[in-house]
Amino acid sequence: MIISRKETVKTKSAPVMEFSLIERLMAIEPDRDIVNCDYCLYHTQAANEDKRHCKSEYCRYVAERMPFGQVTYNDAVIAAVCEAADGRFKNRALRLMNNPKAKPLRFMDIFHRKQFGYSMQIIKPTDRKIVSIIYLLTADVRLWDQIHFNVSRYRVDFEQFKPKGFTEKAYTLLCVARDLLNNTNSADLSDLADTGVVETPLFNIICNALTIHRFGEEILALPIDQKK
Repeated sequence: MIISRKETVKTKSAPVMEFSLIERLMAIEPDRDIVNCDYCLYHTQAANEDKRHCKSEYCRYVAERMPFGQVTYNDAVIAAVCEAADGRFKNRALRLMNNPKAKPLRFMDIFHRKQFGYSMQIIKPTDRKIVSIIYLLTADVRLWDQIHFNVSRYRVDFEQFKPKGFTEKAYTLLCVARDLLNNTNSADLSDLADTGVVETPLFNIICNALTIHRFGEEILALPIDQKK
């Protein structure tokens, strides 16, 4: 077959033009509109049985949408728990975050909020893992009083720490914090999901720690979804 010069030029330039278009699309700076759910691959026009327009159990783009105010505290916690936890723990977290009558906690109490904020200013950790551990350890006054000497900007020394007079709550916080540091499972998530073992406020704090570990302490400032 004979191909004219003009046709040859078109054949060669087409891939270049397509590649150029892709480059231009990739170079677009994200903004509030671009990270809207309407443009997500998991978005559906028809609502599902949970009245959600999403094919995914949780938002898979929390980290990308957070800087633009497009996610709630509930979205972040659900995403972190669904990625990290087993069935029972995940189901309990989903019930807590999706219950319109529940009031999720960002901190255990006012002392937790103040101690965490003060410790962050003094220690200045840069790793989300260390931040999540500080968040857990400051949730109990006696625990933090004993262990804060073992916490630095880049590491937490559990090996040299000898707890004294701990409550069950403090021991649970310590075990979860150690697991986050070492990526172990001494505190079984299935046990933590048991309402007879871990009360709701403490369970909420553990969920927050997992979320900070995944997305950073910024999740504590996200708005709570009042519709859930």
